[in-house]
Amino acid sequence: MLVEHVLNDRLSDVAEKERNPEASPNSVQEKNADKDEARIDILLVEDDDADAFIILEALKNIPKVKSVVRAIDGVEALEIVDARNFVPHLALVDLSMPRMNGFALLADLKARIQVDFPSVVLTSSRAEMDVFRAGKNGAWKYITKKEKVNMMTQSLRRIVKKI
Repeated sequence: MLVEHVLNDRLSDVAEKERNPEASPNSVQEKNADKDEARIDILLVEDDDADAFIILEALKNIPKVKSVVRAIDGVEALEIVDARNFVPHLALVDLSMPRMNGFALLADLKARIQVDFPSVVLTSSRAEMDVFRAGKNGAWKYITKKEKVNMMTQSLRRIVKKI
């Protein structure tokens, strides 16, 4: 199991003032409010290293994200969930993976009583049938992967904000 922890260290008030001396006290307080917000743990189920890299980089830009554990397929994701050593608040699930694909994983998670977190499909597929099947199998949301970190950050920030 590959564990990726997303660190969200933010600038201190002093560093913020040094970097932006015209920043109002309210802007510093707003940044501190982000720190106090409940932070979440995410299970990322993604077999492609390049896609995982972009997703992890995007998640690093979201202060609400505390940690991310990566599974390379549905089988490994279920092992993580069943072990209960890591209890995610959200799962990001790719559809096309070896051993157990995203559709099967979604259906399996939906059938488990102990699973109390939403699953979001994060895939490159834009096929309407995939959107339908994902929803039928228990996906809360369906978003397509973005090639650039900033675009991925925007998409994931909207999802994480709702958790």
